[in-house]
Amino acid sequence: MQHLKLIKDINKLEETLKEQIKDIFSKGDRVAVKLHMGEAKNKYYLKPAIIKRIVNVLNELELKPFLFDSVVLYRGERDTKEKYYNVAKAHGFTEDKIGCPVVISDEGIDVKTEHLVIHVCKELSEADGLLDVSHVKGHMCYGFGGAIKNLGMGGVTPDSKHDIHTSDKAVSDRLLAEGAQAVLRSVGKKVFFVNFLINITKECDCCNNAGPIVAEDIGVLFGKDIVAIDKASLDLINKQKPDVFKKIHELDPYLHVKYAAELGLGEEKYDIS
Repeated sequence: MQHLKLIKDINKLEETLKEQIKDIFSKGDRVAVKLHMGEAKNKYYLKPAIIKRIVNVLNELELKPFLFDSVVLYRGERDTKEKYYNVAKAHGFTEDKIGCPVVISDEGIDVKTEHLVIHVCKELSEADGLLDVSHVKGHMCYGFGGAIKNLGMGGVTPDSKHDIHTSDKAVSDRLLAEGAQAVLRSVGKKVFFVNFLINITKECDCCNNAGPIVAEDIGVLFGKDIVAIDKASLDLINKQKPDVFKKIHELDPYLHVKYAAELGLGEEKYDIS
């Protein structure tokens, strides 16, 4: 049974995060803050004001944070490091505004999983720890995107993104979980997850138009277990809007979560306080 913390008042973000991670990281650790900085015209990615509050906590704990994301597979405004840096800057993700470096990656190291050699972004493998900050929302390929999607697709290079995106839904979900597995293997044990259940949209932050909001804001979930936090995120949304992502995308959003559990990445059983 994994314990998760839920806050409904985002004003409690700093105090809750500080309490939750105080025993995860050590003074001086270089901590990658894995996030999505938003497609060029997307309105619902996690905004710099929120991320700055997270970075402030890490700096107060005398850690060395850096914001991190990888270039995308498809053609667009984020398919090269230079173009993604431009989007990040336009969205307000710069070192002077956030309080830590911003790193975009297109280089990887090889990590073997059951079905693939995953190219995990080099900068993640070199970090001392990882704070995964995910915006929970729908997704056209996986039903929904949370922490597993944020690492399994967002923590690997474009060639591995291509390998994971197969025409078969079940296979692709399995490979997405293996992508997350590879990232977690390369990072080590100093990992923590924060899922924001706000502005819960039909589509992903990688879409120019993420579509309408499909569920009311729930709050922010904190936890040490990638499977439990994504399972709980889906359960909380479904409690409010039963099977909303499954109805929209005609896909089982729990599938890649179940595969991640089968791979030993975490537990599906949890409690929330």
